[in-house]
Amino acid sequence: TEILPYVPHSNIYDKPGLNIVEKTALPELERILEKSEVLGKELSFVNEVYIGESIPGGTTTAMAILNSLGYDSIVSSASPNNPVELKRKIVSMAFQREKPRDDWYHNLKEYGDPMMAFVVGFSQGFNGKIYLAGGTQMLAVAALLKESGIKPEKILTTKYIVNDESSTFVKTAREIGIEFYSANLDFSNSRFRGLRDYENGY
Repeated sequence: TEILPYVPHSNIYDKPGLNIVEKTALPELERILEKSEVLGKELSFVNEVYIGESIPGGTTTAMAILNSLGYDSIVSSASPNNPVELKRKIVSMAFQREKPRDDWYHNLKEYGDPMMAFVVGFSQGFNGKIYLAGGTQMLAVAALLKESGIKPEKILTTKYIVNDESSTFVKTAREIGIEFYSANLDFSNSRFRGLRDYENGY
């Protein structure tokens, strides 16, 4: 069931990325980039934008993109037990299907997801400052933008990402050359269990 947000919005692309182990993830990459670039141009009357994301399985595609671009990166997880070996296996199988190239467009098309494609396209059209709000998924976006000649201002993240010992967020951010700001949140006394669970690694 499709549920539209109750806020002004633009639907750039409403199909999920395909299984990177089995086939090209984004066969319509060019279409996503073009539509996203148009939106970026249309919103260039503002000075800055903050781009967040919510992509199921997005840390796995992020790891595939980072590895394809030459970064020995381990991504984080929404779970307290990061399934790193499973992600490595998926990335390895995807690379067996189609080898990475020294070409960000090819790698994005083969292993990326629609969110990454949107941000790259949007950034190509937008004239102001761009801040990436997220974790290791936004590291993959920053790496793609670097390859395409665009430099976002910084990544805005939280202590939960930076302090995650199962990932290489800080190391990879430094290798990419992207600055980041980490919000030192504390939800331990929240009346909402879903927020308190952040303190337990979720």
